[in-house]
Amino acid sequence: MVDMKVNLGGLAMKNPVTTASGTFAAGMEYADFVDVAGLGAVTTKGVSLNGWEGNASPRIAETPSGMLNSIGLQNPGVAHLKEIELLWLAEQGATVIVNVSGHSFNEYVQVIEALEDAPVDAYEVNISCPNVDAGGMTIGTDPRSVTEVVGLCRAATKRPLIVKLTPNVTDITEIARAAEAAGADALSLINTLMGMAIDAERRKPVLARVVGGFSGPAVKPVALRMVWECHKAVKVPLLGMGGIATGTDAVEFMLAGATAVAVGTANFYNPRATEDVIAGIEDYCARHGIERVTDKIRALYDGNIQERRVGFTQIIEAVVAGSQNQAARTVFERSLMNFQLHRIDDCLLTHRFHDAAGTEHRKSANDADVWIERLFRGLFPTLDGNKHGKAAFILKCFGFF
Repeated sequence: MVDMKVNLGGLAMKNPVTTASGTFAAGMEYADFVDVAGLGAVTTKGVSLNGWEGNASPRIAETPSGMLNSIGLQNPGVAHLKEIELLWLAEQGATVIVNVSGHSFNEYVQVIEALEDAPVDAYEVNISCPNVDAGGMTIGTDPRSVTEVVGLCRAATKRPLIVKLTPNVTDITEIARAAEAAGADALSLINTLMGMAIDAERRKPVLARVVGGFSGPAVKPVALRMVWECHKAVKVPLLGMGGIATGTDAVEFMLAGATAVAVGTANFYNPRATEDVIAGIEDYCARHGIERVTDKIRALYDGNIQERRVGFTQIIEAVVAGSQNQAARTVFERSLMNFQLHRIDDCLLTHRFHDAAGTEHRKSANDADVWIERLFRGLFPTLDGNKHGKAAFILKCFGFF
């Protein structure tokens, strides 16, 4: 039996799968197909203070390997969510993430304040919706605006705060770091990409607003790349999304650095997609001998898939005995760099290393061994070095147990 539990920035989830906002409403419409209590969480459709009418029709268009939507965050407002959907979700025993939207910084805060006495487990702050002329798009592309709105939301609640990032920026890591510094407990990404469709026969755009949010299988490579980039840039956990329809899709996101995943567009053509993804992740873990989903589905080191790992014995020889095996030493260096610790520079061969400031230090062979062991002890204080030896420290470093 695989332990599927994960923790997303303080939000305890029974498994790493939730729904992408706007693709599952609050779950009531899917109740005949999905046990919402069995999901890691249900993420509601975006909610504003007084409700929004949304955009004019047509506002949905199918495209090859995806779809465009220009719904415009239509919703009846926070009071309706509290009185109807949240009560129903509570009765079902579901874990709930409410997606919060606003035309202004103050509206975000007002929505959160209105929900503080409601059965909500976490908030997802939507600073990234590309469908609304005021609010999301502007806020989500400017680090200063991100800092301000996230800081205000952080001050309004002690509940886990997830910030949803837009992919429609030059450098998503800049936005990610701003959200983290302002108090985000986790980040979710990606929201939809900007796109459009044209009817050649009518010589007109398909959508009334011309452009809309593009989602579905076609965006997955972009989403994976951005999750991987953010995983390297921030320390808070990530909720990955973008084209996820199967357990394999979800595992790929977790390998890129996501702690949990959200299923979106797939819900429209397969109402049981979320449960299928959960089952697929569990099957993957079982086939690979993984007892806990958090154990071995882990981020790629420095962008290099470690299926090309050097064998255990070679790694041990390279690190402990100072082997000339360059491949093993390179893997070791990348591993340490991934933990944002001291960068090794020929320490194993010449007993020199550089600290975080770049200052060179020289050690005797014996002192270098001691330094390396202390480094491992700092990384993994629960591991008994006397009992397991340096080999155990190294294997632990590479996540082999």
